[in-house]
Amino acid sequence: MKISSLGETGILKQLIPGAFNLYLDKNLLYSWDQYFEIIKQLSYLRLVTLTGNKFIKLSPDYLADKNIN
Repeated sequence: MKISSLGETGILKQLIPGAFNLYLDKNLLYSWDQYFEIIKQLSYLRLVTLTGNKFIKLSPDYLADKNIN
């Protein structure tokens, strides 16, 4: 589908609030911040498939300021 953006803030929670699985493989997502936004909006999410996207290489300290607990 060539998705490269998540859209407006909060749109995923509005459109698919009860999603358990999300398959976004072979799209144009590029930032791991997009991944963190997906899991932040979808509290029931258990599986996210992102294979084949265009994610940029992470710097060694990327996760230092992320609240991933």
